[in-house]
Amino acid sequence: MGLVLLATKAPTAAIRRKYSSLGGRIALKAPLVGVSPEKEKAIFKRELTIWAGLRHNSILSLLDILYGEDGNLFAAMDWCDGSLRDLMRKKHRFSLSESLHIIAHMLCGLLYANEKDKVLHLDIKPENVIYRLGILRDKNVSKNQSDILKYEFMISDWGIASVKTQRIGTFLEGNASVSTEETFNNMGTMHYMAPERFCAGTSSSIASDIYSLGMVFYELMTGSLPVTINAIPAYQVREIKSFDYYHAAIQEIGNHDISSHYTKVILSMIHPQPSIRPKSYHELGNALMTAGRKENNLFSRIFK
Repeated sequence: MGLVLLATKAPTAAIRRKYSSLGGRIALKAPLVGVSPEKEKAIFKRELTIWAGLRHNSILSLLDILYGEDGNLFAAMDWCDGSLRDLMRKKHRFSLSESLHIIAHMLCGLLYANEKDKVLHLDIKPENVIYRLGILRDKNVSKNQSDILKYEFMISDWGIASVKTQRIGTFLEGNASVSTEETFNNMGTMHYMAPERFCAGTSSSIASDIYSLGMVFYELMTGSLPVTINAIPAYQVREIKSFDYYHAAIQEIGNHDISSHYTKVILSMIHPQPSIRPKSYHELGNALMTAGRKENNLFSRIFK
């Protein structure tokens, strides 16, 4: 839904001074305008409204909102090293410690957004998780440990997020034609979307984002997803709505050397029934820490 560009030269001296600490490297995001430009611009304004209120180490920072001469908006943000998808293209499967390191960062960001403004992301996937080298963390990681543990991971792209509180108001000029409270229940990335999001008359919840987070966790640990990626959309929807994906996940995850404690947590996260999944991020965190205690307290050390 957006185009991200690297700006190596700030357009004005004031902006250069403001971002001098970033070494002159900032990223600019603009909406991709297609057949419904006004609607797409309104969705982008809506994203900025939500994103501007989120300040957390596990959420990509919105630094500023810039106005082009033609009236278009640009979001200025930190320039990072790449996305989790970029890392996954280089590394087929991740170790348990690497996967937990990534999931812990994502969980912290989602927990913060939901507790602060009742925000549901609704498009959790590797492409929307950005990483960079952690300055402080780098000093605490042994040279013999994985490079993944040196990275900080941040959630980005809040374009279809749902806000369950009325506290957020638009801070941009004009009246956006898309409410911050609107839920885009039929939008997202199909193979990371929870089954209930394909059903008319149902509403998204924390369980929907926990499902997507579980799919990322599953993919990190197994190197694949339990849905047919290259199939036609109608077939993918049938796989998900009929719960075939879940039976495939149970079979596939058993073919990998993953502890039964973490296997149980992952399968609970991607369960077809929202009521079976962890009911909150705190409950999920506790489940992971419990599994960690049974696995030499690994998650407890990462998540603290």
